[in-house]
Amino acid sequence: MFGAKRQRFIANSDVHQMTLPFDVAEQPIAEQPTETIKYNRKKASLRENHQGRLELPSHLPVEEIHLEPEQDTTGLKCIEQEITSELDFTLAKLFVRKYIRNIYALFK
Repeated sequence: MFGAKRQRFIANSDVHQMTLPFDVAEQPIAEQPTETIKYNRKKASLRENHQGRLELPSHLPVEEIHLEPEQDTTGLKCIEQEITSELDFTLAKLFVRKYIRNIYALFK
């Protein structure tokens, strides 16, 4: 015998205990009618007809933050700006914070 004390089993340890009669005759099982069902299911797409994030409301005040590169930009020409808008919240006030990054290139 091994295992925890509560898991030990000793068969016929008590001669005064009755055994249950498990010798029951099998009864025939009636055949149940079966039905085959087939269907086609459209597989769901994760990004179906996704148009991207909605524009931020135009009535909110805008705080612009201009970020310049740390390198010297003398002699360089600004060719485009990368703008990131994020919605920010300060106690009872919503506003849009725009980060404007100038991108420079050297033209000779």
